[in-house]
Amino acid sequence: MIRGCKGSLALALAGVLSSCAFALDFDELQEGGEPSAGTGGSSTAGTGGEAAAGGSEGGAAGAAEPGIALEDAAAVLAETMCSKLEACVGAAAVKVLLADEDCAVAVESGLANTFIANIQQSEANGTLEYDGSAVPTCLEAYDTLPCEEVAVTFPEACKQALGGLLGEGEDCSHSLECEAGLYCSADACPGTCSTPLQDGDPCTEIDTCAPGSTCFQGACAPLGGEGDDCGAELLPECVTGFVCLNEDTEMMTPGNCFSAKDVFVLSQGQPCNLGGTPTLCRVGLSCPLVIGATCLEPVESGGACDLALPDMCPEGEYCSFGNPNCLPLPGAGDPCAPGILLKPRCQAYLRCVNEVCRPLGDNGDPCGDAAECYSGVCGDSGECAASACQ
Repeated sequence: MIRGCKGSLALALAGVLSSCAFALDFDELQEGGEPSAGTGGSSTAGTGGEAAAGGSEGGAAGAAEPGIALEDAAAVLAETMCSKLEACVGAAAVKVLLADEDCAVAVESGLANTFIANIQQSEANGTLEYDGSAVPTCLEAYDTLPCEEVAVTFPEACKQALGGLLGEGEDCSHSLECEAGLYCSADACPGTCSTPLQDGDPCTEIDTCAPGSTCFQGACAPLGGEGDDCGAELLPECVTGFVCLNEDTEMMTPGNCFSAKDVFVLSQGQPCNLGGTPTLCRVGLSCPLVIGATCLEPVESGGACDLALPDMCPEGEYCSFGNPNCLPLPGAGDPCAPGILLKPRCQAYLRCVNEVCRPLGDNGDPCGDAAECYSGVCGDSGECAASACQ
């Protein structure tokens, strides 16, 4: 059985990335997919999902020369995607989402092991043709997407860079082989080019709901917009640009969707809080999770710390409940960091799998869990794979 998972590009307020590789969100975007439900505010990606409602402001337009070679496409796309994410949620929210990881590095690695690898395989099989001259149009289309659509749909203009696309009902290996507006239903191998499911339609994790919706508790349901109730395992999370705050899973009370750009606004020394209408700090500052907190600069290596959002320790270190000082994050092969903390439990580009820190693998690297793969797929052979249909 292929082992895979879905991530989300949406804001992860706990500072902990989805158990899936961050760049798997792009695979969801290819599918016209959506952030996974039940990620505790992640969201994605998923993506997958990552600015006020209806906002169309974008980052750099991904300036690129016509005729982008396939081997260069991942880096160019990653730059555009990360610029767009920051434009939609702000630099401080991106820092919370990625902690010690660099957006361009993480996304490029994921794209190379999903999007690019899938095209290469399809070209080798004679089922797709790549046209690098159409990529600049794709980048412009992505850059002009409304922010709330960033994590739920990939510009159909990007499929102009691919020839030989398949129609509805035809067999496919992945969604890039299907015509615009279709995704590859992967309940079998080969899958089938299909129309995304609508709100209320039954679904599973391998299905793709229409843009703006997610598969939640067995049916497609709309993601939350500004002011909507969200989370606590009772309701879907929020669209890109918004974060679900004040939810309480233990008490089973939902939170509300707040604009990320309206939350992370405070300067050094200003009072900050997560309760009620949350107000948090600008990039480079942290809000301790204590009564009467104010925005503070990060502490020095090994310095005294409090739990804060984002974590107030320097890169490679973390603060946790019960430890008064910053501690080094565990490395590859080490047990994951214990206790309550607001950073991932391992060093950058590692993932906690079965309580052990493991490096993310490229396609072909050995794996025992999907979380160990940049692609988010661990194949039957125990190796990371570009897609579940191999």
